Amino acid sequence: MKITLNKHRLKILVILAVAFGLFGWSLAGGMPLAQIKYRAGVAVERISSLWASPSPRMHPALDDQSVAGVGTTGRPQVIDFYAEWCPACRVLTPALQDLGEKYKGRVDVIHIDVDSPLARSLRARFQVKALPTLYFLDQNGEQVDMVIGGTAPEQVEANIKSLLGG
Repeated sequence: MKITLNKHRLKILVILAVAFGLFGWSLAGGMPLAQIKYRAGVAVERISSLWASPSPRMHPALDDQSVAGVGTTGRPQVIDFYAEWCPACRVLTPALQDLGEKYKGRVDVIHIDVDSPLARSLRARFQVKALPTLYFLDQNGEQVDMVIGGTAPEQVEANIKSLLGG
């Protein structure tokens, strides 16, 4: 029995092999697959821990006053639209928390959980379509910059410094 592969099927197989290789690499914490000692359920365990573990609470729950205060504090603001279930949001969280502490009193870092019922008006106002989304507002509440998707903490800090005029 002779098996023939046309170019289309070969491309699909290569793409699937690369995709599964990268997926396995990320599950292993960046270790090559050959170095991983598999045991039953390790992949399921890592995936479930990524999706099921609660992320740190980044900001107090939204209320009517905090929703009204977005863009009106007289200080520059970084508005972070995130979701508890978003892996890229979880990666960005510690850096945003650190930057919020570093620039406390000069820049307000506001975290808005898009799944919160009160966030609906802000999602519509800022036209949030992907997560995480960061908006950089000047002291007058005018949008200066926007970043969609994961980004390096250094880039976020550079945007904050430009908000502060430095």
